[in-house]
Amino acid sequence: MTNWFNTARFGMFVHWGHSSQQGIELSWPLVGGVFALPESKPVPVDQYHSTAATFDPRGWDAHELARQAKRCGMTYAVLTTKHHDGYAMFDTKTSDYSVMHWP
Repeated sequence: MTNWFNTARFGMFVHWGHSSQQGIELSWPLVGGVFALPESKPVPVDQYHSTAATFDPRGWDAHELARQAKRCGMTYAVLTTKHHDGYAMFDTKTSDYSVMHWP
């Protein structure tokens, strides 16, 4: 039996968070970058986390992104809600390091 992922084929994963304001990859700069992502350079920990205090995604138009993805032929999208850096894009009781506590 074929699962949905094999039949969905073309889609996108959205890796987006506070560090996106700096134009850097999520998480990888914290470990010195990664060779597979040429723009992923090392970033000091304090600099990486500094943008959590100014991240405000309320102006983000998720519906427009979905419309554009659909026009491109994508059949699914996945928003990564907590990446390697630990920043949560949802309310959580396990940490204050989340979109609900900043700015």
